[in-house]
Amino acid sequence: MKKRLGFYLTAVSAVLALVGIFLYGSVTNSNAYVRPLLAVSVVLSLLVLAVTMAKGSMPGGNVVTLINSALCMAAVGLATIPVISMIVFVAMGMNAYSTIASFVVFAVVALIAWILNIISAFSGITE
Repeated sequence: MKKRLGFYLTAVSAVLALVGIFLYGSVTNSNAYVRPLLAVSVVLSLLVLAVTMAKGSMPGGNVVTLINSALCMAAVGLATIPVISMIVFVAMGMNAYSTIASFVVFAVVALIAWILNIISAFSGITE
């Protein structure tokens, strides 16, 4: 079977989720559930890619990428909860931007992975 755009976007989103796991280590106030959510997303993406490479297609592969997008969004949401007060302090001018810079970088990477998962779910893994 011929691979479509979704196959490659799933691979890129898995790499971005893995990068997000490492970037979240530098966030000052962290939530214990963020890394496991992203890790499950990476494992599911690798499962879809491996089965697609071995068999040529995977039934339900598009559903798995939607689940991955939900996991990435949940990770960003849970990561935001402990940082909300710091974001407000930065917005009010009481703290420097450097206090939330690592969180912002993590959030951007995880949100890009989320968007790529959504696009890959609707563009299809294989023809």
